[in-house]
Amino acid sequence: MIGAELLAPEPLSRRGRVAPETAAACLSLTTEDIRTDRHWPQAFSVGLPFLIMELVSRDALRRAVPSRSGYDKALPLDGARAVYSYVRPLAGSPSEPGSEIQARNFSPRLTEDPATGSATAAAAAMLAETSDPSDGALIFRFAQGVDMGRPSLLVARVLKRAGAASAVHVGGRCINVMRGSFYLPEAT
Repeated sequence: MIGAELLAPEPLSRRGRVAPETAAACLSLTTEDIRTDRHWPQAFSVGLPFLIMELVSRDALRRAVPSRSGYDKALPLDGARAVYSYVRPLAGSPSEPGSEIQARNFSPRLTEDPATGSATAAAAAMLAETSDPSDGALIFRFAQGVDMGRPSLLVARVLKRAGAASAVHVGGRCINVMRGSFYLPEAT
C-alpha cells in the first residue's frame, strides 16, 4: 500500500466548548497561547469527537505538553477524549515545506499521534465552514508528527454545499511499519 484516504462518516457536529484557560491547561500552555477569534476550543466531530483548539503560533504548538490535571478538568467533553491543536501560518511567514497547517494530537493516555485522520477531518470541515464563504471544493494540507520526529502530511478535501461541509476526505501516503495477515472464514 502506498496511500490511503478516508471519507468522514458524518457531517460536522459542534459540541461542548471550554474556556481558553481550561483548554490551555490541557497542553501546559497559557491562555495567551490560545487563539479564539475564529473559534473557541470546542469538541468537533465528523464521526469521532476531538477537543480542537487553534494556537497563536508555531512556538506555542511546539511547547505543547499534555497535562493529566488539565485533561481531567476538561475531558471527556461530549465524547471528546483527545486534544487536537493546530496553527495556521501568518500571511508571509514560512511554514513546514508543503503544508499550510501544523497540528498535534494527544490521546487520553497523553501520548502523541503522528497522523490522526479523524481529527484532521473534523478540523478541515470546521475550517472550511469558518474560513471560506463560497461553496465548492477546498484543499487543506496538515503537517503532523513533526515535533515528535515522525512527520506526516495529511491532505483534506472538503466539499461544501450551502455553506456546510457535505463531504470530507482525508488521506496521505503510507509506509509499511509491520506486516500481518488474518483469516476471514466465508459466511455460510
